[in-house]
Amino acid sequence: MFYKSKRIRQLYMVEIKCLVGGLIFAIIGLILLSSGLIQSSKAVDGDLSKIIDVFKDSYVIYLLLGGMLTVMGLTMFGLDLVLLICAKNIKSISGITQEDIDKVADDEDSVLLAVSKVLLSKDFMVGFRCDVGAQIFDQVAFKYDEVKKIYGEHVKSAYGTTKYEITVEATDDNKYVLSTVYNSKYEMERVEDDIKAIQERIG
Repeated sequence: MFYKSKRIRQLYMVEIKCLVGGLIFAIIGLILLSSGLIQSSKAVDGDLSKIIDVFKDSYVIYLLLGGMLTVMGLTMFGLDLVLLICAKNIKSISGITQEDIDKVADDEDSVLLAVSKVLLSKDFMVGFRCDVGAQIFDQVAFKYDEVKKIYGEHVKSAYGTTKYEITVEATDDNKYVLSTVYNSKYEMERVEDDIKAIQERIG
């Protein structure tokens, strides 16, 4: 099951809407496709020589449009379903779980940094990483005493665009990408404030 927290669901609202939209497109496509197939089969009525005539009639639009919407809808649905499943993958040194995150996400003393997609709770922080370019969708969770250092840096993506990564050096001597932000003037102004807010929580 996905997160119950409204705050966290809001982070994935685009993906959830695309998932639902893809399903709707696929259903409409299948209805149109089945209508076209039924009408064309009635027109042919066992006479294979009439198949060419089928494509001259108006209900060929049902076949083409239905097939197109079905493929597009199933593709959208499949991709966003995989994304949301992968988004539940949590990396945590101390074993912080989805249930732990769900319990504190909507607390008054928890803060969600919308640009960097980092949740700061009383006892730990969680980065919700959605790096579309690199096809990386996961979460990294740390208790504050597990963080040795946190910093941000500009990184060139494989597609030539520049992204900004917030990286954590943890007490297990490994580096983890807490958040990925694709550059825009508005986001870069906000993400620096986000890093300061995280550093204040770490102390």
